[in-house]
Amino acid sequence: MYDSHADSLSGNYYDPEVAAEIAKIADKRTVSSIDHYSALTPVAEGVEVGMTYANYNINVYTKNPQRYIQEIAAYQATAQANGFEDVTLGAFLINTGDYTGQVMAVIQAPTSVRLGEFLDARNEAWNIDASEKFPKLRKLKRGFMMTCEVVYVR
Repeated sequence: MYDSHADSLSGNYYDPEVAAEIAKIADKRTVSSIDHYSALTPVAEGVEVGMTYANYNINVYTKNPQRYIQEIAAYQATAQANGFEDVTLGAFLINTGDYTGQVMAVIQAPTSVRLGEFLDARNEAWNIDASEKFPKLRKLKRGFMMTCEVVYVR
């Protein structure tokens, strides 16, 4: 497979060759719902059309959302102090769909490769220590990755 997460996430979805392949299945895909979220932590400012980024989103059930958000903030501070200044963490309340009432934690990096590098760092001592409280605070429900491009700003 791949030697690292960084390598496995290094593909560029906006590459013309990749876009052409995705276009081949466009008629097989249907958008059937739209999810709605409420931000529980500050969201990025200065977003502009054309910006791209990569997310690792984790839907969780937690009995203590405020404590979970505090731990996310502490985890972000530790990650940024250990070379991941360009990686941010946030949280959203899921308001609609199959995951209504759950919290979605978002790990955001400027590129898929950088997100992969962050995931590769999960085995480093600083990361193990910083994330040890999470299993007691949450039940994992769903995890997914996205590569995003901003197409509209209001």
